[in-house]
Amino acid sequence: MPSLARPDGAQVYWEQHGEGPGVLICNTFNLAPLDALVEQLAPSRRVVIYEARGLARSSKQGPYDLATGLEDAEALIEETGPVEVAFGFGDGTHRAIRLADSRPDLVERVVFTSSALGRESGERSGFAASTEVLYALMS
Repeated sequence: MPSLARPDGAQVYWEQHGEGPGVLICNTFNLAPLDALVEQLAPSRRVVIYEARGLARSSKQGPYDLATGLEDAEALIEETGPVEVAFGFGDGTHRAIRLADSRPDLVERVVFTSSALGRESGERSGFAASTEVLYALMS
C-alpha cells in the first residue's frame, strides 16, 4: 500500500494506475466511487488517486484544513510527477484549483463539476489565470 509520509507524521494513502500524461483525482470527503473513471482513463493516462488525511486508508491525524490538504496534494504531485489535469470532486475542487493556481508547474488544468479551467503554456492572463476569479468560483 503506497503512502506519502508527511513531516508531521501523517501518512497519505495513494494509488497510481496506467501510464502517460498525468491526471490527479482530488476526491471528495465522502470518497465518491472512482473505479469506472479510472478504468476509462488508465489506458491512456497515468491516474493518481489519493485519500485525504482522515479518510479510509490515510492517517486519522489532522489538521484537516484546506492549507494542509493543499500541502499534502502538492507533496504527492512532487513525488509522482506533474499532471496535465487535476480533477476535483466536491470539496476536492478547492484543492485542485488552489494547487493549479499556486503551482502551475505541477498542474496545467483543473476539471471539476460541469466546468474546466486551464492556462495555455504558462500564460497568466485572462479569466482562467485570475486568482481572484478562481477563488470567487470556489466561494
